[in-house]
Amino acid sequence: KTMTTTTFPNSATRELLQEWVDIPQIEARVGAALVDLGDTSTSWMHFLLAYAFWNGRVANGVSSLAAFIGEQKNLFKDPHLPNVVADRSNYIASFVFDAAREEYDDQMEHHRDTRRCLGQATIMGAAQYFGIDLASMQEPQWLHAFHNSVRAGYLGLSPLAIDAARENPLPAELLHRIFQGMGYHLGNELLADREFSILDTFLRTQQPALVSHLLGFTTAFAGGKHRGYAWIGLHNSTSGEAPPSDQHFQHALQGVNEALALIPAHLTDECMLALRHGFMRFASDHEHFFHRAGQVLE
Repeated sequence: KTMTTTTFPNSATRELLQEWVDIPQIEARVGAALVDLGDTSTSWMHFLLAYAFWNGRVANGVSSLAAFIGEQKNLFKDPHLPNVVADRSNYIASFVFDAAREEYDDQMEHHRDTRRCLGQATIMGAAQYFGIDLASMQEPQWLHAFHNSVRAGYLGLSPLAIDAARENPLPAELLHRIFQGMGYHLGNELLADREFSILDTFLRTQQPALVSHLLGFTTAFAGGKHRGYAWIGLHNSTSGEAPPSDQHFQHALQGVNEALALIPAHLTDECMLALRHGFMRFASDHEHFFHRAGQVLE
């Protein structure tokens, strides 16, 4: 969807973000990609492998954005306090870090259980079910461009400019990058829960034997035992495995609005435009990933 004006409200809401994309179309695209995989074990293994790799890079991007925001001590100041105790960059970064915290330890087990480990457990369980030797597989080459885009998206940069970013950017440039990065993060949080829900429903109806196998599968590595279906269940707020991942979206949204409240009012439209740009960049990456992932991957 396109905006007919560059005048924005002074805060971000779920309703505003949903005006920027066609949610039903996005959900249909995810479903169509899963249908296109067919029933072949090779296609499903390549999809799950690519999906797990992509999600692992997103987790790293969240951490990068939190650190990037936290370092900008001069951008977000409480006007009611002395300057030396007025910076609120860490406070704003904390709303992004909420998502990273669970990516690196879901705290559902006594041992440390990263979402990346859970994704790897799903891959191992699926390989056992399909009778595929994981030693014969490797990360798809086409994913490298997506990894670069994720890294750049979370840092508010073009993939082509990420290694050439100015060493000492101006405050306006930093604000633009931060709001682009937060927009990219909001896009991920808004769409991720739905895509995992669609994947969960599809697998339970179309691949019930695989789901049954994964639900009973555990594997030990990285200091503990990891469950084969937990990765999909923990990301899906309708599965009952974990608190709704919508909480991450709400935290991210609050971080954006806290940041907007601490910038000069005349910069609101510019920052909201950057937020929209970042949001739409994730939507574009999401579209291209599922278009590519729905093809037979070799």
